[in-house]
Amino acid sequence: MKIILTEIQLEKLRDKTEIISEGVPLWLRRRTGKENLKVFIDRSLENQETKCDDFGDEFEFADNILSWACDDFLTQKEEFFLDDNYDEIYSMVYDYMKDLFGLELLIMFRDQCESSDIQN
Repeated sequence: MKIILTEIQLEKLRDKTEIISEGVPLWLRRRTGKENLKVFIDRSLENQETKCDDFGDEFEFADNILSWACDDFLTQKEEFFLDDNYDEIYSMVYDYMKDLFGLELLIMFRDQCESSDIQN
């Protein structure tokens, strides 16, 4: 299947992609795939022994796991902390990870803690 773009359509497409990628380092754009980010989520889950009493609810649990994973992901290049856009990019990556893994983390916490509440 061939896609044919007019010059005007191509120009509009370039403008949109430049706006999206403006200020975001190339290394970051290349590493924000779901499979790669899942590694950081899994690492955060492994490093934190999940105890139901440590978190007020499933939202606090998911927020902490996502924050730890996002911190771990962005500290691959330590000089990135000095970037002027760090807070903005952190928010973008955090929101993206929340969209990808948030529901899964909420369900994981509910399953673990409801089963432990029943046993107690």
